[in-house]
Amino acid sequence: MRNLIHAEFYRYKRNGLIWLLLGAAFLSGVIFGLSVIINGTFDDMFIIPLSVILAVFLSLEVGQEYNDGTIRNKIVAGHGRGEIYISKFVMAVVTSLIMTTVYLVPSVILSAFVLWNNLQMTSFLCILFGFYILNFVWAVVFTFVSLLISKREVSAIVNFTLVIVVMLAAYQIEAMLGQPETYQNYEYISIEMTPEEVSQVKDGSFTGSYSIQTDDDDTITYYKEVVSDTDVEASKNPRYVEQPWRSVLSIIDTVLPNGQINLYVEYLTDVKYISDMELEADFDDSDYSIIYTYPFYSLVTVIVISGIGLMIFRKKEFK
Repeated sequence: MRNLIHAEFYRYKRNGLIWLLLGAAFLSGVIFGLSVIINGTFDDMFIIPLSVILAVFLSLEVGQEYNDGTIRNKIVAGHGRGEIYISKFVMAVVTSLIMTTVYLVPSVILSAFVLWNNLQMTSFLCILFGFYILNFVWAVVFTFVSLLISKREVSAIVNFTLVIVVMLAAYQIEAMLGQPETYQNYEYISIEMTPEEVSQVKDGSFTGSYSIQTDDDDTITYYKEVVSDTDVEASKNPRYVEQPWRSVLSIIDTVLPNGQINLYVEYLTDVKYISDMELEADFDDSDYSIIYTYPFYSLVTVIVISGIGLMIFRKKEFK
């Protein structure tokens, strides 16, 4: 096992692709940090390139061993399939650790200028740790696919597709869970405007809905639309997800790497809002307590996927 891991390290260091992709990861981190400073937003779209970089490298690296017959030769030389899989797992995690660090260094330094005064240290460390672990999930997924699909071009396409599908799935699930249970119906009535409001209509500063009525004597009366005080029964939202599917979708969203990223981004955006508004009160992160459990979900996912991959790899036939 130790010899396999040493051989992997030696091969990785001599691979020029990893240095190129590390540069790409660093540049992606710079772009993310600059987007926070320039646009004032935390956009998860600037995090996706890191997953793509991991997918490209691990797919091509494992696929190259299939092309060279290296994996088959390792088995012939007496190395167990479990040893081979675990050595690949270790290298995938180490690669993810390095690439994630290279990405985070510029992104954290640049975005810290707009977050440092309000971001709580425990939350900051939790997000950093959680971000590392969710990238471990991607690393073991990419390794799982690359070891089971012998052709590197196919495994690279599958892994890239997984990144896009998981991202879109997280968006869709959160859109479904964000649907309100009911729609509040409102009844609008027209009332006559005050002279001040009429002046606002004439100078274009009035923001509400209004109408104009002209009488027979050419008298013009302005009316504005307001919500009636009459209680109107709320209507059921047909798109609201009921139980038990609501709980199922919530669990899936917490397991998906992009579901976790989306909440991290939402949390950081709220912290930045507090900074921009220069509010004196400390940011209340009680609504985001789930971020402290995300690393646990990711670790469980890593163990489950690695276990399944190991069982399948043991039965894989090599030509």
